Amino acid sequence: MPTICEKNKNEPLKKNSTQAKIEGKILLKYGTQTGSQVKIPLEIISTEDAVKKTINVKQETCTETPENGYLKEIDENLFNLPGEIPVAHCVAEDLRMRAGIAVGFKQHFGGIGQLFDQNLTVGDVGVIVNDRNETAFYMITKKSSGGKPTMQTLSVALRSLLVKMKQMNLTKLGIPKICCGLDGLDWMKVKELIASIFAGSRISITVCIPSKVFNHIPPPLLKSFITPKDLLKIEGKSDILLFVDLEQSKKSNWTNDMVDKVNARYPSFKEKLLKDIGSNLLYPGDVTTYLIKNERINCVFTSQTAYYTSLEKGFINIKKSIRSYRSFAFQSGPIKPADNFKFISRMLSILRSIIYSSELWLCGDTDQTKDKEIYENYCRNIMNEARLTYRPTTNSNRPKVGSPKQFNASLNNQRWNNTPTKKNKHRK
Repeated sequence: MPTICEKNKNEPLKKNSTQAKIEGKILLKYGTQTGSQVKIPLEIISTEDAVKKTINVKQETCTETPENGYLKEIDENLFNLPGEIPVAHCVAEDLRMRAGIAVGFKQHFGGIGQLFDQNLTVGDVGVIVNDRNETAFYMITKKSSGGKPTMQTLSVALRSLLVKMKQMNLTKLGIPKICCGLDGLDWMKVKELIASIFAGSRISITVCIPSKVFNHIPPPLLKSFITPKDLLKIEGKSDILLFVDLEQSKKSNWTNDMVDKVNARYPSFKEKLLKDIGSNLLYPGDVTTYLIKNERINCVFTSQTAYYTSLEKGFINIKKSIRSYRSFAFQSGPIKPADNFKFISRMLSILRSIIYSSELWLCGDTDQTKDKEIYENYCRNIMNEARLTYRPTTNSNRPKVGSPKQFNASLNNQRWNNTPTKKNKHRK
């Protein structure tokens, strides 16, 4: 059976022609060859079914590039490719991934915490290798999920991807029609860009363009609310989330403000926590849970070197014990400072990628005037304030000096006022 991009040496293809050869009961039907575009069938059909199936013969397009590298398009779901083929797609720097094929990547690979720990910016490429030894690349082509990529940002990200694949000695790649769905770029231009960047790289690229639309339906989003109330003053039953630095907690003089506050209300809590830290071999991402007076306290142990990765592992461990709708509470403090807002948004993105039908209360934001504010509404207000604060100088908001017509009119008025009238000339 001929392989992809393999020409029959005995019977070369004729330009702009169709050739069929029958050997026994096997019928091979070739397409046309135009320049470097060769259409090759995926099916070898028997003569008995030739009449019925010839119309439905599945074909793929292969674009040859120098040094055995090529780009081919197939009718297949990207996630159905063999696990040894790395896959890649484009995302925003905020890594929200709430629409399109990005939802499928998030569900299949996870690893949002790993990506945050890589501190990716536009033009960078993040990489995740999951527990099944499957590799996924995340090309950062825009700043925010609500924005749009450009051919320039895509070009930089593709070059970064090529470098990363060379470093990892990878020779195969699967991609969707990147940046051409919700992002709106033209696939023909994107395809030419990919071919030009990967030409001569010896990397085979498979573009999956399924004829059937695969809708990646996101799971129910975890609800999030902001309140000025302190963590320990929340009414009703809730699961308290405490993040404990594993390295610092092993020191003899270790203190943690929230641990001390919780211990002031439940005096036996810190003693039990320190006992677990001293007697158990704990790793980043481990969770110890304490039930005190019907209050559930979850301590997630974090690492300074891989902070968000340890948070992700901790949330996965917490999920294992969830059997119903849960209400989590975390002492966030004022969210508005830039660093804290960045941390809260990342933490919430990781939590939402793991735990679904529940809610999270961000407590202690004393800037809030309401007892309860929806997190999305708060973020929307923050973004609007940021846009009003930072307004780049444009023609629309530049200091108004008047149009040329207005300027000339003002000059004429000045000249008229300074020029004596005929009556004044006669008086002189």
